[in-house]
Amino acid sequence: MKQINIKQINDLHNDALRGLEFYKQELTILQERLEEIAADNTDVEVLEKVDHFQNQFIIHQRYIDDLMHDIRKNLKHIEEEVVTTSGFLVKVTLLKMSICMSSLLPRKKSSMN
Repeated sequence: MKQINIKQINDLHNDALRGLEFYKQELTILQERLEEIAADNTDVEVLEKVDHFQNQFIIHQRYIDDLMHDIRKNLKHIEEEVVTTSGFLVKVTLLKMSICMSSLLPRKKSSMN
């Protein structure tokens, strides 16, 4: 059965978590900037666009939170498996990890508009 060192998997997960945390911080900054724009502009058209982007920020925040939860859950599963496999993961766990990591990719571009 094919095995891989746990350190490699752990590093990938931690890199993904750091990247997602960075995006969460960026969303906070963008939200603050959007609030400034809304305060400076009372035009209905501008406020509609502000509302649109606020909704997008909420969607992205939830998506990031879900991904972070899935990654942490996968890490917990890996920790449990390491106990039984002396620091290596079997092929089934690698498949689960691959599915989890592929979920980090954007699902569709239309959600970015």
